[in-house]
Amino acid sequence: MTTIVNNPPQQPAQQPVQQPPANTDGGNMNGISFLLGAILLIVFGYFFFIYALPRMLPQQSQAPQINVPDKVDVNIKGDGQGQ
Repeated sequence: MTTIVNNPPQQPAQQPVQQPPANTDGGNMNGISFLLGAILLIVFGYFFFIYALPRMLPQQSQAPQINVPDKVDVNIKGDGQGQ
């Protein structure tokens, strides 16, 4: 009787993961990008509260009821002399 050993093939050693080089272009764009992003976020938030939020909330008050008569008497009552 024969014993069979099934060994997987050997894989080559993996290379270590290399980190990308550090950013050496001054780094000033990171601060400017953050500032612009914060300003845009504030502006969009402002427009959301002014325009979108009132449309999503239910109406809290109703328009006043105005009664308009069917006929209005505009004749001037006087003595007929015409002053």
